[in-house]
Amino acid sequence: MILVSLLGLILIVFACLYFLFHFLCSLFSRKHRVFKRIFYPALLVGIFLVALAALGNENQGFEAALAENNRFKQEITILEEEISILEGKIADAEQYSMALEKTNAAAFSEKKIITEDIAALKQEVARLKKENKAISAERDSLIKQKASTEAQK
Repeated sequence: MILVSLLGLILIVFACLYFLFHFLCSLFSRKHRVFKRIFYPALLVGIFLVALAALGNENQGFEAALAENNRFKQEITILEEEISILEGKIADAEQYSMALEKTNAAAFSEKKIITEDIAALKQEVARLKKENKAISAERDSLIKQKASTEAQK
């Protein structure tokens, strides 16, 4: 396309120089004229070639923009796939989180029950220790009574 535009510019410059030369010659001589069969075709073909090259450049810009658009579409497709994968991972993480919350709640309720059982068992141990002391004291007193009754016999 560059060669076409260059050729068009050369033809336009040729037509302008041709016109200028023949115009200057016609100033000095009335018989000298511009040959329209050379001037107009050179000028029109030059303009046509420059316009054709400009349209070709626009098409190249359009093709480049189209290629870039296709590349962006591919990137969008890849990113949408990554988004769907990440959304799946988020859904899995939410399920795991809910399962952990249920397990955590069950563990806390079990801890509460065990803590209550420990407190009840501590109370039972304290009661049994008091009862053991009372029984030990009663046993000691019975042993003393037995010893005293045996000593009296």
